[in-house]
Amino acid sequence: NAPNGNVAKFGSTGLIQTFPGLGGTGTLALVKPDTTSADNVAQVQARMYAYYSTVSVATAGYPLGDAQNCSSAGCTFQLFSNRYALFVYPLPVAGGQNFAVRDPFFTKWGPPNGSLGIGSPVTAETSVTSSTGSHATVQSFTAGAIYNITSGVISGRLLAVVEPFYDVYLAKGGATGSLGLPTADALALPNGNRQQTFEGGALEYDPRSEEHTSELQSH
Repeated sequence: NAPNGNVAKFGSTGLIQTFPGLGGTGTLALVKPDTTSADNVAQVQARMYAYYSTVSVATAGYPLGDAQNCSSAGCTFQLFSNRYALFVYPLPVAGGQNFAVRDPFFTKWGPPNGSLGIGSPVTAETSVTSSTGSHATVQSFTAGAIYNITSGVISGRLLAVVEPFYDVYLAKGGATGSLGLPTADALALPNGNRQQTFEGGALEYDPRSEEHTSELQSH
């Protein structure tokens, strides 16, 4: 389709040109973070551009490349220069439809196929008070959650609970259940098991078992 108009200034240093979506639905954009001759133009598809516009270039920064597919059905995400990732789903999930992952969560998160392997966000950042009275901000993902702990004896820690611990942790009530907030990331034990400690106990996982979930024990 023909563009909606000429190339225009975008943010403090960049350029943008917008285009009508297929069938006149939505707006697409080509975004460049500077005015040099460098080949660094990124496409921003219609659903992503609509969400990006609400977040703003001043907040998220400029796209670092084109959007990528999530592991979640239909989800796409795009990385931005201010240590942001924006996610859009074609249909709402339990916690909404569009989500941002920003620091300090962004650095811990990955991106989604990094070493943490926590997947795509399914909630925005929310506040939680643990069963012990500690406070944290949590963002939930398809395969775990990241906790930015803001009060209590482990205040200032940024910790994740991921599979195979995460399902059992949720079944026990998550942060508001008997285990409370995590006190450390999962670690490998000398016997080959993996263990994660929490305010109210620990979970241990034997990777050699065929029934992984049944091998998770609370102490």
